[in-house]
Amino acid sequence: MRILAVDDDPIILELLASPMYLGSDHDVTCAGSAAEAVDELDATEATFDSILLDIDMPVRNGIDLCAEIRQRPPYATTPILMITATREAETMQRAYSAGATDFISKPLDGVEVGARISLATMLNDSLARERQMRAAFDRLQKYVAAGFDHRTASVQAGPLALMALQNRLLHLEPGVHALSMFSVHFAALAEFEESPQGGDLLRRIARIGAATTSVLAYPTSTLAYAGRGLFLGVTFGRRREVLDVVQKKAAAAIRKMWAEHDLPDPVPVPVCDTVSNMGVWTGRDASEELESYACRTIPDFTAIGPRRHVGDAFSGF
Repeated sequence: MRILAVDDDPIILELLASPMYLGSDHDVTCAGSAAEAVDELDATEATFDSILLDIDMPVRNGIDLCAEIRQRPPYATTPILMITATREAETMQRAYSAGATDFISKPLDGVEVGARISLATMLNDSLARERQMRAAFDRLQKYVAAGFDHRTASVQAGPLALMALQNRLLHLEPGVHALSMFSVHFAALAEFEESPQGGDLLRRIARIGAATTSVLAYPTSTLAYAGRGLFLGVTFGRRREVLDVVQKKAAAAIRKMWAEHDLPDPVPVPVCDTVSNMGVWTGRDASEELESYACRTIPDFTAIGPRRHVGDAFSGF
C-alpha cells in the first residue's frame, strides 16, 4: 500500500517510514509540510492508497490541506487520517467537514496506526463496491423502464413474416422489455398449404391474418405468420391481449369475410394460446422463444424453408 505521510516533525516521519513500524507491506512517502505534500501529489503518477496528515503544521495546517486534496478527483474517496494531539470537538468537526476519514492520536502507536489504515481502506473498498452495485442497478432500472415504456410506432394493418417480427425484436434496445407473446392457430390452413394453389393460399393467409389483426385490442400488438396455419403475436408493453376475446372476435370476422368472398368450406377456426407466461424479455430471448414455440407446434417447421416466411408476400394483397 502506498501511503503519503505529512508532518512537520521529522521524528514522526522517520518512525512512520520505518518498515519495523507499519510493516514491510507499506510504501511510505514523507512530506515535511503542506507544500511538500502538494509537490508529491503532483509528481507521482500512481495515486496514494492512504494519506496521513498532521493537523497542527506551520504556514498551512492539515485541515486546509485535506480540503484541497479532496478537490482532486483521484483522491475524492481516498482514506485521509488526521494525526492530532487534541480531541477538541470543534477541531474534529472542521476536519470531518474538510473530508477527513478518521483520527489518530499522538503519541503514535504502530499497531493502532496500522489498524486504522486497514479499517479505513476496507471501508473505502466497501463503499466503492456499493457505488458500483448502485450504478449497475440504476442501469438495469433504466433498461427496464425503457423496455416497459416501449411502444410500436404504427398500427399494423396485417400480418408480417415471422422473420420480420424476429428482426424487430432483435433490434430492440439492450436490456429487458415488457412484452407478452401469443399464438393464433388455424389448423385448416395447414391443409391449404399442401394444395398446389399458391396464389389462393397467399390470399387466404393474408385475409385471415388481416381479419385477425383487426380484432386485436392494442395498437402495440403485432402478428406474424410462421407457416402451417400458425400466427405468432407480440404485444409490447404491460398490457396483454385477452385471448378468449381475440379467439371469438377472430372467428366471427373470418366467418363474415368467408361469406363475403364466397369462399369454400371449411371456414378456418382460430385457436389462441399463450406462448409463454413470462412478461419480461430481452429482444433476443423473445425472438428465440417464438422460434422454439413454432418448432414445438409445427413438426416440420425447420424444413418448411421459404414458405414459412410467406408473409413477405402479404403486402401485395
